[in-house]
Amino acid sequence: MKHRLLFLLVLFSSLLHAQNPKLNFAEKERTLKKIVASNPDSARVIIKQILSFKGEHDTVYASTYIFYGYYHNLKANLDSALYYYNKAQTYTDNYPNFYARVLRNKAAVYRKKSDYTQSLALLEIAENKYKATGDETGLAMVYGEIASNYNQMVKSEKSIPYLLKAIAILEKKKDKVNLPPLKQNLANTYMTVRNFAFAIDLYKEALAGFKAINSTKNYYLTLINYGDCHIYLKKNAEAKKILLEAIRGLEKYNDSELVGVALSKLGRLENDEGDRTQALSYYKSAYEKMRSTNSSKLLRTASEYMTVLRLDGKLATAMTVAEEIDRNPIREKSNLEDKLVYESEKTKLYQSKNDEEKVAVGLKNTVALLDTLSKNNDKAEVMHIQAQYQNAYQQKQSHMLKQKNEALVEKTEVERNKKVLPAVAATSVFLVIAVMYRRKKKNHRLKVRIAKADKMMLQRKYEKEKQINQELKSDIKSKQSELMSNAMTLASVQDSINLIIKMYGDNLQTEDIDAIKADLRELITDKDYWTLFKKRFDEVYADFQENLLKLYPQLTKNDLFFCSILSLNLSSKETAKLLQVSPESIVKKKYRIKKRMEIESEKDFETILAANAISSKINKAV
Repeated sequence: MKHRLLFLLVLFSSLLHAQNPKLNFAEKERTLKKIVASNPDSARVIIKQILSFKGEHDTVYASTYIFYGYYHNLKANLDSALYYYNKAQTYTDNYPNFYARVLRNKAAVYRKKSDYTQSLALLEIAENKYKATGDETGLAMVYGEIASNYNQMVKSEKSIPYLLKAIAILEKKKDKVNLPPLKQNLANTYMTVRNFAFAIDLYKEALAGFKAINSTKNYYLTLINYGDCHIYLKKNAEAKKILLEAIRGLEKYNDSELVGVALSKLGRLENDEGDRTQALSYYKSAYEKMRSTNSSKLLRTASEYMTVLRLDGKLATAMTVAEEIDRNPIREKSNLEDKLVYESEKTKLYQSKNDEEKVAVGLKNTVALLDTLSKNNDKAEVMHIQAQYQNAYQQKQSHMLKQKNEALVEKTEVERNKKVLPAVAATSVFLVIAVMYRRKKKNHRLKVRIAKADKMMLQRKYEKEKQINQELKSDIKSKQSELMSNAMTLASVQDSINLIIKMYGDNLQTEDIDAIKADLRELITDKDYWTLFKKRFDEVYADFQENLLKLYPQLTKNDLFFCSILSLNLSSKETAKLLQVSPESIVKKKYRIKKRMEIESEKDFETILAANAISSKINKAV
C-alpha cells in the first residue's frame, strides 16, 4: 500500500511536470536518493521524467544516468546497468568527480559478473581521480569496492586493510549513509574466518544503519549472511526466521540470484536438521535461480547440492549437476575456495560410482588447488589484522564504559566530600530515599489510575467508532445493492420498450400507434433515467468521476460516464444491455479509453478503476 501511494505521488508529480516545463533537478535528485534503494520502480518514473528535459547541464544527465544504471543493478539487470553507466560517462569529460563515480559504479557491476580484473582496473583510475580532487568520501567508497572484490576472491588479507581505511575516513566524517555497506563488508571477512559471534555484532550495526537510511535491498541482502552466522552457531530457529525475511524482501526486487543464495542457506539448515527432502527442495530452487542468473556463487551452491544428492542416493542427478557446472564458464571465474569445495565433492561422487580413474584426477586437482590456496591466502596475517580491529573495537566499547564509570565515581566522590557528619549524612540519605520511594510509589499509583482511565476512554471511543464504521459500511452496502438493482431495472425497462416497438412496429400503422412509438423512443432516450442513475452512483461513489479526471485529464465526459458503468463490475453482456449497444462495442470503447489513458493491460485498467472506486467510497464514508 505504501509503495502504491508513493507511485501515485510520483505519477501526480509527473502530471504537474507536464504543466510546468521547468526542471528542479536538486529536488528530484534528493527524492531519488531517498527512494531508489527502497522503491526503484517509482524512482524510474522520476528518472525518465528528468531525461525528458532537453538542454540541461551535462552533470544533470550524468547523475541521472548513474541513477538509471543503479536501478538496473538493483534489479540484477547487469548488462542494462553497464549500458546506462556508459551513457552517463559520455557527459563526464570535464567533471572528474562524476567520471570517478561512474567508474566506481561500473566496477561494482563487473564484480558481480566475476570480472575482478576489469573491476579493479576501473577502481584504480577512480582512486586516482578522487585523490586528485580531494574527495575523501569518494575515495572511501572506492576502497570499500576494492575490498568487496578481494572478499569475493577470498583474499581477506588484501580486503581488510582497504576496509579499515574506508571506515576510518567515513567515521571521521560521521557519514551515516555510506558507512553501513563497509561495516557489512567487514563483517563478511570475520565470517570468512569463522568468527561468527563478532561478525553478528558488525552485521547488527550494518542492519541498523541500512534501516535508518531506508536502504531496504542492502538490508535484505545483509540478512542472508546474518542468518548464515546463526546457522553456524546452531541457532537454527532464529536463522530460519531471518532467512525467510530476506527472501520475502528480495523477491520484491525480482533478484533471483540473491533469493537463490538465501534458499541455499535454508537448504544447508534443513540438511543439518536431518530433513533431507526439504533440503533438496531448497537446493534445487536455489541452483536453478542461480544458474539462470549465472551467479558468481553458483559453484558453491552446486557443490552443496551435489553433496545432499549423493548422501540421498541420487547419484544420477548429482552427476547431471556436475556435468552442467563443468560446461559453465562461471566455474573458471569462481574463487579458489569454491573450486576446491567443488573438486572435492566431485571426487567423492566419482568414488560413489567406483570410477577410479576420475577419482585419481579429482584428487590431483584437489591437491593442486589446496597448494595454490595455501600460497595465496595467509590466514595468520588475516587473523592478525582482524584481531587488531576487534581489539580496537572492544577497547572503544570498554573506554566508553570506563568513562561512564569514572563519571559516576567522580559524582559519588563529590557527594561524599560534601558530607560533614557521616551519621547525619547516612540518615539524610535514608530519609531522602524513603521520601523518594514513597513519592515514586504514589506517582506510580496515580499513573496506573490515569492509564486505566485512559484505557477505558480509548476502549469506549474505539467501540463507538467501530459501531459508526459498521453502520457506514452497512449503509454503503445497501446503496450499492440499490444502485445495481436500479441499473438492472433500467436495462430491463429499455429491453421491454424495445420489444414493444419491435412487436408492433410492423403490424400497426395508424397515427395513434405512430405516436405511441414516438413516445416510447423518447422514453428510451430520456436523460432523466441517467440523471437518476448518476445521483444514485454519486451517493455510493463520491467524486468518482472528478477523481478520475484529476488523474487522467485527457478523458472526455462520455469516457468518465463509461468508466462509472465499468466500476460496477458488470459483465460485458450486462454493460451492453444497460447501454443498449453490442458487447463488441463495449470492448472497443474500453480499448479506446485504455489507449487514451496510456494503459496497456486489462488488469492495470481494472485495478485503477477499483482503486478509484474504493477511494470514492472512503471519501463518502468520511
